[in-house]
Amino acid sequence: MIHLESISKSYPDGELFSNVNIFIKRGMRVGLVGPNGSGKTTLLRIMLGEETPDSGSVQKEKTITIGYLAQDIVAGSDQSIIEEVLAGYPEVREIESKIIILADAISNDPENTSLVNELGDNQNRFEALGGWTLEKRAKKILGGLGFTDKQFIEPMDVLSGGWRMRVALATILLQEPDILFLDEPTNHLDLEATIWLESFLSDWKGSMVMISHDREFLDRSVNHILEIDLKRINLYQGNYSRYLEAKALRLEQHRNAYKNQQKKIKDTERFIDRFRYKNTKA
Repeated sequence: MIHLESISKSYPDGELFSNVNIFIKRGMRVGLVGPNGSGKTTLLRIMLGEETPDSGSVQKEKTITIGYLAQDIVAGSDQSIIEEVLAGYPEVREIESKIIILADAISNDPENTSLVNELGDNQNRFEALGGWTLEKRAKKILGGLGFTDKQFIEPMDVLSGGWRMRVALATILLQEPDILFLDEPTNHLDLEATIWLESFLSDWKGSMVMISHDREFLDRSVNHILEIDLKRINLYQGNYSRYLEAKALRLEQHRNAYKNQQKKIKDTERFIDRFRYKNTKA
C-alpha cells in the first residue's frame, strides 16, 4: 500500500532518523509514537508525499485514496458547515448539478433519447458514489462530532479554530478513503465526541496512521505501533498496551544481553591476567 525504503531526514539542528524501511499494508492501523521533536509529523508528511526525505523513496499504490487531518487551523469561509463537508465530494456535487440540468432539459424535450440516456448514466454514477445518502451521512458524522441540527446551516466563519477542525475531520471521514492519516485527531474533541470517533474508527475497515497523545484512545484504535526512538524506527504488533509490554521485554533482553557481554569481557580479562601472571613467574 505505502512503502518507505531507506528514508533519511535531517534538519539544521540535527538528524531525525536514517535508513527507515516501513511497509504499511491494507488493514494496518498504526499509532505513531515518540518523544516531542522526534519527527512524528515529519514522518507522517513524508508518507503522504508532502515532505521530501533527504534520501530514500516513497512508493504508493496508484489507486489508493488518502484522507489527511493536519494540526493546522482550518480557514473560515462563508459556506455553511454542511456545504463545507459535502464539498469534500466534488464529483458527487458535480453530477448532482448535471442531473438537475438534464432533468430540466428533458422536461422541455421529453423525446430526446440522448438526454434521457445521459441522465440515466449520471443517475447510475450518482448512486454508485452514494450520492442519494451523502447528505444524511454527513449530518450523522457532524452530529457525532458534536454539531446540532441548527448548526449545519451556519457559516464556517462563526466557528472557532477547534470547531473548524471538527468540520475538517467530518469531511475526511465522509470520504471513506483507503487510508487515513490523523495528526492528533482528539485535540479539539470533548469526551463525548472522542468516544463517538473511537466507535466510528472501530467499525471502519480502512487503514490508518495516527499520531495521538491520548493513550487510551490510541489503545482502542490501532493494531500496530510505530515508535521513533533514538533516531530509529521500531514496529510493534498490537495496540499501545501490547507495545508497552513488548518494549519492556525488549529492554529487559537488551539489559540481560549487556550483562552477559560485560560478564564475558570480565571473564576474558581475568583469563588474560592469569595467563600474564603465569608467564611472568616463568
